[in-house]
Amino acid sequence: MKYSILIVITLFVLNSCAFKKNYNHPVNLKISSTESYCGGANPPDELLEKLRTPKPYTGKIYLNSSAERSNGEIEIDIVDGEFTFLEVKIGAYHLFRYPKYTEATSDQAERIDSNPDCKKERSLKSLGQIEITAESEEVEATIHLLCDPCIPPAP
Repeated sequence: MKYSILIVITLFVLNSCAFKKNYNHPVNLKISSTESYCGGANPPDELLEKLRTPKPYTGKIYLNSSAERSNGEIEIDIVDGEFTFLEVKIGAYHLFRYPKYTEATSDQAERIDSNPDCKKERSLKSLGQIEITAESEEVEATIHLLCDPCIPPAP
């Protein structure tokens, strides 16, 4: 009986240690962004230069370990270019600007007013990739924000 309890405790401790190896605490994510010009008329050079200059990103980003977004995803709110993970699994993550599109997540008005194929394709466009390792304390990435392909270009 003593050996059974000892074996159970040993397995529990080993399992806990193995679980901890897959996570890193904490990891600070720094995201900066550049943008495409999405207006109509030819913009002044100053505006194009401003859009090409990286600046801290503010907004939602969706992380998924699969480029096809077939795995569970992490939604994060980045403020002034920063987000701190308190617990994140070690690995490579694709960054997406839009939530994963499915018929179930699309509301009725959206289905009537827009092209679902475009929304699905848009949701699969990765902005880049980050790598979280056991040694990661800070991870930086610069993303490029493209024009929304589901919105007609400005005149």
